Amino acid sequence: MAESDVRVLVFGDDGSQGADVAWLWVNEQPWPNWRIEVVSVEPHQGGRPPSEAEASLRPWDPPVPRRYFGDDVAEVAHLTATADPRAVLGRRGDASLIVIGPRGRGFFKSLRLGSAAEWLLQCPPAPLLIARSGRPMRRVLVTIDGSAHAWRAAQVVAGLPLLAGAEVTVLTVGYAGAPVSDDVAGAVELCQGVGAAVDVIEMTPDPLELFYNVRDTVLDVAAEREADLIVMGTRGTSEWPTLRIGSTASAVTRYAQASVLLAHA
Repeated sequence: MAESDVRVLVFGDDGSQGADVAWLWVNEQPWPNWRIEVVSVEPHQGGRPPSEAEASLRPWDPPVPRRYFGDDVAEVAHLTATADPRAVLGRRGDASLIVIGPRGRGFFKSLRLGSAAEWLLQCPPAPLLIARSGRPMRRVLVTIDGSAHAWRAAQVVAGLPLLAGAEVTVLTVGYAGAPVSDDVAGAVELCQGVGAAVDVIEMTPDPLELFYNVRDTVLDVAAEREADLIVMGTRGTSEWPTLRIGSTASAVTRYAQASVLLAHA
């Protein structure tokens, strides 16, 4: 396989318990021929600004390296830098997936809300997965609302080596008349094409139902289906176009018991 064909998983590591959970999640999934980059950033504490070399990711040998126990990956590399962690991960648009834990210290401090983690959540440079358990992905909930972001999220999860043998529920959360039919059919085809068993739940509330809450619908269905992973676009069809992440995706990310995968078009 050519080096250009190797896909990259960036794992944000701050040594916290949340990072330990996220690393267990990485270990429980197959990553055939992927390169896993364990990124540990030392925030700049003031004084002399770090040089360009210090602020750039570079290989290092941590005292306790992360071990990947499978034999299918192309490489596990440990990288570090001395810089603002937001700037370091914000430049990782080359990654196929960025994985972080739900709670941490420093950079990944609580998604309810640590400033740097909130920044990454608002402006993910690549598909972002917040891992809340180390379970393999057996049950997956893919939300479709007619937005380009939701369709992109479906494409991303189908392109990851996670869905073979999984049970996938495609949930439509658009309002009546929203252009979701083609996206639902496309998401079903994508997931079935990689070996998942797929069913569809359609939720099309009356547009005049003022108190309908998409967030609660997603969380309720995820709980009922015992989902291991919720897949969403960062912004739906009804959100302000200037926002990078919509209120529904933001709320689901904070309150879901399952891991969450976010992607944007």
